[in-house]
Amino acid sequence: MRVLIVLFLFIHSFLLQAQKDTTKLNVAIFLYPGVELLDFAGPLEVFANTSNMRVFTVAADTGRLYSMQKSMNILPDYTIETSPEVDILVIPGADGESILRSTSNPKTVNWIKKIHDKSIIAMSVCTGALFYAKAGVLDNKNVTTHWGATNILHDAAPKSTIIEDVRFVLDGKMLTTAGVSAGIDGALFLVSKLRGEIEAKRIARSIEYDKWDPAAGFITGKSKLEVRKKSKKVFDPICRMSLIPEDVYSTKVYGNQIVSFCSAHCQEIYEADLKSKK
Repeated sequence: MRVLIVLFLFIHSFLLQAQKDTTKLNVAIFLYPGVELLDFAGPLEVFANTSNMRVFTVAADTGRLYSMQKSMNILPDYTIETSPEVDILVIPGADGESILRSTSNPKTVNWIKKIHDKSIIAMSVCTGALFYAKAGVLDNKNVTTHWGATNILHDAAPKSTIIEDVRFVLDGKMLTTAGVSAGIDGALFLVSKLRGEIEAKRIARSIEYDKWDPAAGFITGKSKLEVRKKSKKVFDPICRMSLIPEDVYSTKVYGNQIVSFCSAHCQEIYEADLKSKK
């Protein structure tokens, strides 16, 4: 009886730790007429596949808008007046005309500055950095953008330092990425910092983004964004993967042994092996 009580307390403590270490985050992706499709669809795909992240789109006004080259009509989830609280703000890029038109809207710029002040991370993809420049939050920051827009960004944010030939740059709470597909790299990097590298690699494999290089960015000093504190590791007996609580698919008791698994597949193999030995 005493052994069962100890086992119960151990499992209960383990599961509580996993819950405590998981923070639900709201990820808002700002959309506007002429927005580049992959700029926002790439990060959206990554964050939508990340545990405990709620992803939604926000626009300045109600109604449908079109993506760059008018390839798709989009109906955003919210307007800047109706948006839920934002923990992570993602601003994708577009062509120069679309950027100029949208950054000339004082309502949009004021909302971005307000969200930036309260959010834990502000992210841009490609020329989306120009929105943050207009909001005046890139001063004295290291930033990047599409290779063809570095001069434009320098003119818009003369007090910032443009870093070229990197996929992303993290400076404090500001995460800027290079063009188009680099938004996926930035999003995966952010997941690795918030949810751990195992989660980021799982997502990269899930979306078959086999070109992801976690070291393809530039980090300024010691970022305030830290990998969450990890608990004591356990091992999946089948694949031998080292697991922390957020990586565990399930934990079960077999006789006097507590076993954790990374997936349903490993659990099925383990239980089938146990049956075969009876």
